[in-house]
Amino acid sequence: MPVETHYVDLGHGAYKHAYGVLTSTELLRCGLTQSEDVEGTQKLRFILYDFTDVVEARVGHDVLPQLMELNRTTASNSQGLVAAVVAPNPMIFGFARNWQSFAIGQGWHVQVFRERHEAIVWLLAELGQDNIQSPFLADFPELKPAG
Repeated sequence: MPVETHYVDLGHGAYKHAYGVLTSTELLRCGLTQSEDVEGTQKLRFILYDFTDVVEARVGHDVLPQLMELNRTTASNSQGLVAAVVAPNPMIFGFARNWQSFAIGQGWHVQVFRERHEAIVWLLAELGQDNIQSPFLADFPELKPAG
């Protein structure tokens, strides 16, 4: 499965890692799973969407309205959520920027980045973490930025 979700910080955070060939079906499946997890999304304070390891994107622009509808449900359960998107691929970056406009309108604080390190530093700052040794990073070492 090319999108995995790992929960960190006792369920207050999620790391969504996409890899390999990303398809519209996988992206929608991820959105549907998240929207159906009402209890989990009520706990969420932050999400890091990481598309760094995607080698090919087979996602049509017609997916965006469907994904937005799924995210509308999620957003109603997680107002004020902070989300960082890492998208080095130009197509995914553009898609993420379009999604960002919608997500902000739903009460989320979202930023899109090309570099993972920048996304993590921003996310930590938004969460009031003053250094890279944040306690939630201990739960999931792969989130620690290199360097």
